[in-house]
Amino acid sequence: MEKKQISKIDNYYNKLLKIHGVKPHALGCPKGRQSIRFKNIDNLIFKNCKILDFGCGFADLLNYLIKNHASYKFKYTGCDVVSNFIKISRNKHRGSKFIDLNSDSINEKYDIVTAFGVFNLKYTKSNEDHFKIVKKELSKLYNISKKYLLIDFQSPFVDYKQKDSYHQHLDPLIKFIVKNLSRRFEIIHSYLPYEFSILIRKDSQITKNNQFKL
Repeated sequence: MEKKQISKIDNYYNKLLKIHGVKPHALGCPKGRQSIRFKNIDNLIFKNCKILDFGCGFADLLNYLIKNHASYKFKYTGCDVVSNFIKISRNKHRGSKFIDLNSDSINEKYDIVTAFGVFNLKYTKSNEDHFKIVKKELSKLYNISKKYLLIDFQSPFVDYKQKDSYHQHLDPLIKFIVKNLSRRFEIIHSYLPYEFSILIRKDSQITKNNQFKL
């Protein structure tokens, strides 16, 4: 993303942080919605896996994983372009790794890469330009994932859209994924009425008995 887009994100979320404090509303997420969307990772996590939480916010995904999957002894890394979010997360979870994308970069690969709520704010004036950013970022995230890339979007099937919110249409997203990333993906549009997730699987090889490797 360009500096002006990162600046828009930073200003938007810092205003919410000032209003709401360290709560889901500061992330633009209604209370209770996060734990529901996080459930989509339940069947993906495995022992000693490495997880990257792209756009980690307050590391609420880490709280969820500790509460529900501590026995897997996963290795968590969070990253964000909002420096204040990273500062808060580092203070909350001093034993975990957090990357401020304004001053550092992602330099390793992860078994599971997640991006929850990352693309809901429209970074540009047009949906078309925002989708270009989505495609670019998805390609980067797919390249650093070893097994799974899990992303959520606001659904286009809504009665009302807030100003500067981005709702991802399925057809162009699927076409992009199939052509550029993988033919192995799942659309999950059943856990909440106004958003959906897409799980993209990295391994496309077929074993001798014609079963996909997991």
